[in-house]
Amino acid sequence: GDGSIRLQHMITQHSAAIRRVDFSAAANVAYMRTCCAAGELCFFEADTGMFIPAASRLKDVRWHSATVPLGWASQGVHAAENDGSRVTAVDAPIAEPRPVLAAGDAFGRVRLYRYPCTSALAKAKTYRGHAAPVAAARWAAGASHLVTIGARDRCVLQWARIADDVAEEERASREMTAAASSPAPTTLASAPAAAGTTDTTADSTEATPGRTELALASDVDELAQADAGDVATNSDADTAEDDVDLAEATSKPWLLACVPPTHAPRPVLEPPDISLGVRWVHGVQAELARGAVAYNGAGDIVYASARLAVIYARAPHAQTYYAGHDHLISALAASPCGRFVASGDRQRRARVHIWDAHAGAPAAALPPRHRGAV
Repeated sequence: GDGSIRLQHMITQHSAAIRRVDFSAAANVAYMRTCCAAGELCFFEADTGMFIPAASRLKDVRWHSATVPLGWASQGVHAAENDGSRVTAVDAPIAEPRPVLAAGDAFGRVRLYRYPCTSALAKAKTYRGHAAPVAAARWAAGASHLVTIGARDRCVLQWARIADDVAEEERASREMTAAASSPAPTTLASAPAAAGTTDTTADSTEATPGRTELALASDVDELAQADAGDVATNSDADTAEDDVDLAEATSKPWLLACVPPTHAPRPVLEPPDISLGVRWVHGVQAELARGAVAYNGAGDIVYASARLAVIYARAPHAQTYYAGHDHLISALAASPCGRFVASGDRQRRARVHIWDAHAGAPAAALPPRHRGAV
């Protein structure tokens, strides 16, 4: 009653630092799922802190958030091979009718998938803004904006959600065509899909545990032929671990805890019907760049933030961006007349870009003469 906080339980199951925590939606029993830096996915009772070793017990639990990057609903965002593109942050507004999974990786990329993303063949829309691993990503304002934070570039990017009208019309047309061609149902409808599933056009079928991805074999046959040697075809599906390749499970131990829900939706491989656009950049990397702030001829502030150069006009309170760099901007300088800006980046073969100081339009890119950074 005094508003104080006291320690009730302590969780010591993980062997490394805990990175993300999700709680279940309101129910009689509250659960939590956690992941750590060692790639472990664990489940607990939130009230008692008791570890739940059998992940299949919680396969139909509705979760309040989806920020844990390890799990059945987000396994498709991880690369099939260890190429260095480690997924560092995810989030999906699972309460939306067609939620979109946003994933940030160690290369600073932000990718959009349909949720749930259970297939490695799923296509994504990729956006670049950060020059370092993405430390966090969260949908905000009713999933109308996405906020991402860079781990080392010390900047926060606010992305606006932009609807793809053409894709929406095509999806509506496909739904109408499918509804017109489907025969009238003669049996009772199957149980509704669990909350948080993605595309409303996907059939909610009784999936065999561990074989959700193979249920779409007829739709992805052409893509699967190229990787036929990498696709496991296990006919014994008594447990969710039957289809997990042993070598992959060794490098990704969390795959053993990935259990599909009872009524798993059919995976959708197409990218989502939305796109992202940078709407605001917060943060100036004054400690990471030389001459990080300058002024153009109109008195607007020009500064470097991650791999973006920002032109901030104070009167209309608006930002314009130059996004020609592929790496962290390490130096910036304006011409004496204030018409042009030269900026250099930090990479093995560093480059210098010259661009318009008012509109952010590129003017020239000098040959790479520097090594390491400008």
